[in-house]
Amino acid sequence: MIAAAIAPRPDLVLLLEGDAPITVLLPTNTAISAIPNWADIAADDVAFSDFLRGHIVSGRLTSVQILGEFELTTISGETLVIDRLAGTINGARFVSIDAAATNGYVHTIDGPLVIVEVTPTTTTTPNNTTTTAPVG
Repeated sequence: MIAAAIAPRPDLVLLLEGDAPITVLLPTNTAISAIPNWADIAADDVAFSDFLRGHIVSGRLTSVQILGEFELTTISGETLVIDRLAGTINGARFVSIDAAATNGYVHTIDGPLVIVEVTPTTTTTPNNTTTTAPVG
């Protein structure tokens, strides 16, 4: 689900494939499908970028390194709280760990780390009909 939303956004593809070392904490498709407003987030460039950046941390971090921290800061500035005893990040647990990428690691988690709100805007068309569309 996330890959399909990333593909048409070259700036996000470049972010993920760039030279800067990053760690991606990627929610499973099951976790994504449980987000009530996922379709709105995925359809909105700003909201989706905010969502994705809220799941990326600078640096090449293994799962052991992540669980050795108390907090991490995402590239969007969100603070992620690590619970060492529970082995969670903002309440999400690892599903798969330490998948090496050319510029870092990808860890799959069982829940989203940040929730992005999409605010609908109302516009009036020339024939005076009102439409509502999500915006980030």
